[in-house]
Amino acid sequence: MNNNVTTASQEVDPVKQYRDRTGVNKAFYDRIVANKENWKLSRRQVQPIHTGEAYFVPAGSVFTIRQTHGPQINDVMFANAHDLRETSSFETTMQLEGFQMTTLNRAWTNVPYMRPIATIIEDGANYSDKDSLPDDNTKWHFFGPHCTTELIEAASGKSNHPSCQTNFEMAWGKLGVPADDARTRQADLNVFQPNDFSAKSEAGFSVGALHPGKNYEGGQYISFYAEMDSFVLVSMCPFGNQDAPILEVTNWPQTMEIYDSGIAPEENPRHFSHQEEWNLRKNQIEGTPEKPVIVRIPGVTTLEKADTSYNDAI
Repeated sequence: MNNNVTTASQEVDPVKQYRDRTGVNKAFYDRIVANKENWKLSRRQVQPIHTGEAYFVPAGSVFTIRQTHGPQINDVMFANAHDLRETSSFETTMQLEGFQMTTLNRAWTNVPYMRPIATIIEDGANYSDKDSLPDDNTKWHFFGPHCTTELIEAASGKSNHPSCQTNFEMAWGKLGVPADDARTRQADLNVFQPNDFSAKSEAGFSVGALHPGKNYEGGQYISFYAEMDSFVLVSMCPFGNQDAPILEVTNWPQTMEIYDSGIAPEENPRHFSHQEEWNLRKNQIEGTPEKPVIVRIPGVTTLEKADTSYNDAI
């Protein structure tokens, strides 16, 4: 009886169904990595501490964050370079990929676009570093919230301290997006931030835990493949590697690299394993007063030209 219940639950679990139907083409990304010796470096930049930067990354390029100076947490957002309304989404990514991220996990964009914008093709973090990863539940990267000046003040008593929030306001500002825009406050990909989502409260509820990323010997790195022309927004987290309180911790610059991989993205960027074409309008039926048709804004499918008028407006 219990086995039947378990099977039935798995069959109707919507998250499992989402993930089963959105499989990744591993052979495609293996081919990109195998061609690494032919990648062409187009930009290398050392990003200073307490800054937010927006990097233009053309489709088919590889964006690498490399720890060249010291152990340092980074927070990362992605945006469609031709339509800044389309951004990486915690809600979509978490349901399709989970919280913790590594090789072949993707950052998905917000509804109604809902497609991969970047795929992790190399995770060069040191998973044998038991000083940073004390158990098998702790991993290096996760999708979640970022620090704010208000949270830092609550923790330390220090007001107006730089934060990932102010860094993202800086980065988005370079794209013409104001500091009070909701996009500056959305959840993002935290990299080189050891995390454990199995940690429990005293009452037994999941609360999660963060650990210091103590080592960086060997030049840890993480590389993303751009599924479309993108802006990659990077914050230099003021918590450094989190091995000391916020007002005492050391922060380190990081090196950002952009390579032309020479391999264009797949025609179907949604990577559906069942190989069906997903078009939000193709199978749309006539609406009724009881069940009205959901209106979608232009440019949400690969079959239509993206609406870039929003960028012109800002």
